[in-house]
Parts: sequence; structure tokens; C-alpha cells
Amino acid sequence: MGSANLAGVRRWIRQRLAPRLPHLSDVRVSIVGECVFRPQGLPADAHLRLPPRLAFGFEAAHWLPRLPDGHKCRRLHGHSFRVEIAGGDPSNLAEILGDVYQDLDHIHLNELDGLENPTSEVLARWLWQRLSPEVAGLSAVVVAETCTARCIYRGDSPPSP
Repeated sequence: MGSANLAGVRRWIRQRLAPRLPHLSDVRVSIVGECVFRPQGLPADAHLRLPPRLAFGFEAAHWLPRLPDGHKCRRLHGHSFRVEIAGGDPSNLAEILGDVYQDLDHIHLNELDGLENPTSEVLARWLWQRLSPEVAGLSAVVVAETCTARCIYRGDSPPSP
């Protein structure tokens, strides 16, 4: 969203809401986060046994149909996902991950083939299967859906929490 759109949002709030909610008369509107594909290099992490990685984030919605009725994650909700990929040539990897970002950002994950039950673990394996033909030396896919919930997928071994 550009600055012109942000100004429009601010104007709408001031015109429509501030007359009834005076504390909004001097509202400021900004974007939290970047909302663009901007991969970031990460150093090796000895504690998690991860080599250097390229990371990016995306926003998406999902629901987890295999959870019991009443579980909060069975309802449609969204996350600011963070993905880290270890392996391949970093300059080439950024281009490949840009395509992945375009396919995942601001969508309903359940609608993609193979992601009908899109847990972080399933998404990590899906990413591995998508990337492994193109990324030589792929050694880890990390998917975090919150700052406290992530998994590390290292190929055919089961994902680790």
C-alpha cells in the first residue's frame, strides 16, 4: 500500500469515524512490516543445527480441518508466516523464492493442491517438494507461523518442532 492509499485511509477515518470517536481525529496510519518480498540472509545457527539460510515472510489465511470442533485453529484465521531455506546458490535462491512468495502471499492456503490441511509441518514439506528439484543442496526448510510456533523440515526425516 503506497503513501497515497495510506493518506486515503487516514482521511476516511477522520471523516467517517472521528466525528463519533473524537480520539481518532489525529489518527496516524502506517504499515507494520514490509508487505513485499525482501529476502534476508541469516547466519548459521549451531543450536538448531541450521546452516546459513535465506528467509522471507508472507501473509496467508488457513484453517486446520483435522482439529476437533471448537479448536480455535479449526476456524479460518491468518498468520504472518516466516520461511527460511538452507541450500543452493543465494543469488539464484532469491529468484526462486520470489516465485514461491508470489504463489503464497495473501491467499487461502487450503485452496492449494497438497495444502488441504496446511499445518506448518505440512507447509514445510510442501515447500521442500516444490524447491528440491530447483535448489541444489537443499538441507532445511523452516516454517514459523507465529513467534513461538515453528518447525524445521530436513527432507525425509519427520519435521522437528
